[in-house]
Order: sequence, then C-alpha cells, then structure tokens
Amino acid sequence: MANSNITRNALAASLKELAQEKSIVKITVGEISERCGVNRQTFYYHFKDKGELISWYFNKQLITPLTTDLSTDNWINRLIEMFHLMYKDKEFICSIVKDCEQYFSDNLLKILDNIITKSSSENELKIVGDECEKKVLSRFLAHGITGIVIDWIKAGMPLDEDDGKTVITNIIRNMDTIKAILENHVED
Repeated sequence: MANSNITRNALAASLKELAQEKSIVKITVGEISERCGVNRQTFYYHFKDKGELISWYFNKQLITPLTTDLSTDNWINRLIEMFHLMYKDKEFICSIVKDCEQYFSDNLLKILDNIITKSSSENELKIVGDECEKKVLSRFLAHGITGIVIDWIKAGMPLDEDDGKTVITNIIRNMDTIKAILENHVED
C-alpha cells in the first residue's frame, strides 16, 4: 500500500507540473507517465484514466481531510479549511476549473453534500422537516456553495481567510430565509 501511494502521489505531482505548462484536457496519460518516470502500464495499474487520477487527488486532498472526524462542532471550520486547501493548490485548482469545470463541480458537490448532510442530520443547521425535506435543502445549500466556490476560483481566488468564513456564515445564517422563500413557492 505504501508503494502504491508513493506512485499515486508521484503521478498526481506529474499531472500538476504538466498543468502549469498546458491545458489539462491536452495532457495525455503518456505525458503524465513519462514525467513521472514510469510506463503507461504503471499508470493504468493505479488509475483507469486521467479523470480517476484527478478524483483520487480530490479525495486525498479535500474529501478525506475534511470529512474525517466531521462533527456538528467543526463543520463550518471544515468548509473554511476547504478554502485554505484549495488556495494552497491555487494554480492546479484554477486549471482544473478552467478546463474541466463540470468535473470539478461534481467532485466539490460530493464533498459539500457529505459535510452539509451530516450537519443537517445532526440538526446543526436547524433545518426542520422530514428527512426528505432536509435532504433537498441540504443539496440546495451544497449546490449554492459549489457555485460560490466556482465563482471564487474563476475570479482568481481573491478572498482572504475572513471573507471565506463570512461567505459560509452568511449562507448558513440565511437558511431560514432560503427555506421561507422555497416554502412560499411550493404548492401543496
């Protein structure tokens, strides 16, 4: 397992280096393998394609650190950590969004949905209603934050640390307003 993670990390590092030179969509598995010093078969032993490598990277860098020991006490801080982790990898994240926005959006949505659904189920968000209603509102919030994060990335990640917290806090603070707006537009 240790050797497998070393190779996976090296392949991810090669992809990140290549992304500084050209568009991610134009980077081939052969180029990633060559930059890493391994053959294509080694790449395919670890990943089925470039997309799976990117997914693994997201899981390793964002999903696992943000969802390990997730609790109602720390979920907002975990969202803020997400801003920090993405900012540390600014060039690569911006490159992925520029070239593969939908792919990035789908992965980010998984992260946020996991964090928000857990917080909602533990009543930290104080979303009232049955489980179906909570799930819908949690997904709504996850999609909203995903959109805000993508806008932030497209703008070159200009937010400082406090602004990131303010954006998340304002969204959470306005959950009652969002819910009321939705309820007023739903017919029985």
